[in-house]
Amino acid sequence: MAESSRMQKLLQQKAQIEERLRQQQRIEAERERKRDTRRKVIRGAVIEEYAPPELAAQIDALMKQHVKERDRYLFPEYFPPANDEAGGRTLKEEFQAQDTV
Repeated sequence: MAESSRMQKLLQQKAQIEERLRQQQRIEAERERKRDTRRKVIRGAVIEEYAPPELAAQIDALMKQHVKERDRYLFPEYFPPANDEAGGRTLKEEFQAQDTV
């Protein structure tokens, strides 16, 4: 009986440790995702600010070619909304409407 009780206690501890490990892995994954996003934002800001004209032209072409339709409202400088597309909404209203999709 004592061995069975000891075994149950060890199995419970193992389950708790495994859950804490999964939780820590989720925290680390979220932290890395945020770091990656921050790196991309900073990289984009540096490129926008300091890219030579020939590189800026290439980036403009790439943006126009590769930004998905659902994300185009985020870049009105590349994809200005047609007057009837927004239905008379402001850019902020259009952004909020698209963001819920």
